[in-house]
Amino acid sequence: MIHIIRIGLILLITFGTGLRVLGAELFDTHQNVRALGMGNAYVSVVNDSESLFYNPAGLAKVTGYYWKIFDLRIGLSGLDTVEKLSNLQSNSGFASAINELYGENMFLAAGGQTAITTPFVTASLYMDGNVNISAENPASPVMNLNYVLDTGVAAGFGFHLLPFFQMGFVLKSFNRNGVRKGYGLSELGELDPAVFEGDLNNGGSAIALDLGMNIAIDSIISPTLSFVWRNVGVTSIVPNSTTTEAPPSDPEEMIVGASVVLDTPIVSMTPSFDFRYLNRADVQLAKKINFGIEFDFPFVALRGGYSQGYYSAGATLGLGLLSIDAATWGVELGEAPGQLEDRRYMLQVTLELGFDLGFGGSGSGKGGSRGGSRGPRGLKKRR
Repeated sequence: MIHIIRIGLILLITFGTGLRVLGAELFDTHQNVRALGMGNAYVSVVNDSESLFYNPAGLAKVTGYYWKIFDLRIGLSGLDTVEKLSNLQSNSGFASAINELYGENMFLAAGGQTAITTPFVTASLYMDGNVNISAENPASPVMNLNYVLDTGVAAGFGFHLLPFFQMGFVLKSFNRNGVRKGYGLSELGELDPAVFEGDLNNGGSAIALDLGMNIAIDSIISPTLSFVWRNVGVTSIVPNSTTTEAPPSDPEEMIVGASVVLDTPIVSMTPSFDFRYLNRADVQLAKKINFGIEFDFPFVALRGGYSQGYYSAGATLGLGLLSIDAATWGVELGEAPGQLEDRRYMLQVTLELGFDLGFGGSGSGKGGSRGGSRGPRGLKKRR
């Protein structure tokens, strides 16, 4: 998969002159399918190993012991994305593949992790890779591309300062290859694959720190209010050598979120809201708003939401130790929501062993996944 991404990028950039991209997309290196289905309104909901990437305070809600044996994800901007990239490697299919790529955005992502989660402490080995290309045919050709591949380890600790007040932090150490760069007419006109291949091989390493806080009250509606500070101090990538440039870094991001859980014998309903990019004046207000809702039935969960001006939807099928998640969501490629949507799809398959001790106590996160506090049925006992 990664080989197809790299070859496709090199060939597309090398021969795809006359291309231009709208470079206003907001990038997330790690994406969870449950979160995407809820419009990415997730920081006050999460309380399993995904807390390592969304909100470290969610680790304080865990009440059991779990081993996520594998968690595999693949995302596409269309069902024919892989075929198009594969055709770029074929002489017979190359010309038609290039023609099909004009005027389209292409998104391809793949990731996986294995994680061990205990009350308050979680550790994970993970890989996240994604590539984004958006192309048009204006008078002044420019191409911006984003390619990132991370492999690393994350460890976090969550705790209660008060029965209703939770805090947590996560450290991530990872290696990154990638480029986030714009190419003008002079570079595109050289038609030299080595220029772009060198950028794709940019490599470096980094250590990132995330902090999170929850105010969570166990009651009839179990409200949670969250604050998350990602990439404290900006996560800068240190190049592997003096002969290569550093891959793209991750800016600081501050998020506030809120959710409630309405738990009934048949279904649990979790509406949620996130306001992202608090510290970024360059992001339009409408792009910062995310909200969603989850309906958690025995063995099946359904989700919907809103993010960056577009709808999202998702579902989970629970098959004992195995769960299958799917989601679709829209990404704004222009400066303002409603300008240029890219519709994306992601599938996630997870195999996890574990058991719950059920000693959460006040503020333990009554509707969170893996916490065991949702009851004994189907997904509700694990989500």
